[in-house]
Amino acid sequence: MIQAGLVENERDLEQILDLQGANLARNLSADEIAAQGFVTVEHSLDLLKRMHTIAPSIVARDGKSLAGYALVMPLQCRSFIPILEPMFTRLASLGMFEQRDLRRRAVARPRRVRSALPDPPAPPARNL
Repeated sequence: MIQAGLVENERDLEQILDLQGANLARNLSADEIAAQGFVTVEHSLDLLKRMHTIAPSIVARDGKSLAGYALVMPLQCRSFIPILEPMFTRLASLGMFEQRDLRRRAVARPRRVRSALPDPPAPPARNL
């Protein structure tokens, strides 16, 4: 059974690198790339450790084997990987880094629950 969780140790990071390496474009055939895509960025163990100290990434485990991963890339990591700068620039231009009140997002009907969080405070009155 596959279970998801946070990176727990250096072995998880090493397994991420193994899976990442297997899926780099240079290690795949054109047919595999067309059918399943490929990984663009190649990380080092040191870089993953730096990222992990800021925010641990998510891994999917099938027993002791790594089945998949999602690297967490907070803004503090922006300068770590220059090839991703255009992505960060584009996300910033779309307002993706602005704070949002996630309590007001639409959720599918069967999963709707009343928020346990208090309502956000009303904005202060402005004198014009």
